[in-house]
Amino acid sequence: MKGYINGNYASGHGRATNIFVRDADKWLLIHEHLSPLPN
Repeated sequence: MKGYINGNYASGHGRATNIFVRDADKWLLIHEHLSPLPN
C-alpha cells in the first residue's frame, strides 16, 4: 500500500478491506479496515 497521510507520503504492507456503496452517480467509501500481514 502507498499513498499520502496528512500530505506526507507513506507506504507499507498489509491487508485491506474496503466497503463501498453507490450513491446516485458516485461510489462512497463507507468503511475501511487495515491489518498487518502475518509473520
